Amino acid sequence: MSHAGFLWLKTKRMKKDYQQKLFHKVREIEAIINDWKLDESDDKSLHFIDLLISYTEHFNKLLEEAIHLFRKNAEHTETGTYINPYPRIFINYSGFLLFEHLKNDVREEYKLADYSFIYRRMQKDGFIFKNVADTEFRDFLLSISVEIEKTKLLDYCKTKLKEKNYLAKKSLLQFGLLKGLFHTLKVTKP
Repeated sequence: MSHAGFLWLKTKRMKKDYQQKLFHKVREIEAIINDWKLDESDDKSLHFIDLLISYTEHFNKLLEEAIHLFRKNAEHTETGTYINPYPRIFINYSGFLLFEHLKNDVREEYKLADYSFIYRRMQKDGFIFKNVADTEFRDFLLSISVEIEKTKLLDYCKTKLKEKNYLAKKSLLQFGLLKGLFHTLKVTKP
């Protein structure tokens, strides 16, 4: 099973487990409330209500955070869900997809300038997080077996050809014509 398939199944199981736990907790709370005669003069009753409200708010906050993280790191289409494998570097799966297509054009003898251009241009356009520093991006490259000693500033590594290629691929991405390169990153709906 692919990594993405595992993530999708794990997410599905977690959602089901969460729904079951939530259902049981709601039933427990309903039973307690139905059986308990709340007395406003009783400090224990008021404390219980405060705890119940706090617990519910905390539970809802955790659920919202989980949903936000999933939506942020996955893009849903009619055929499946695409998971961003590097959520610390790329804003979303589209950013990762654009990077994958651009890196296919990197020339070995110019990899410092080519990867510098990709990093700087994608960061400028919001595909790579603004707070991803040069060192962190180079560490990411190292994790995919690409080693460069530094990155150049955009003005020192851009050319008309690189710019045209970048804009063409970015346009294809925006029109939905840039397709995924790795089927293992795609999680199809069952």
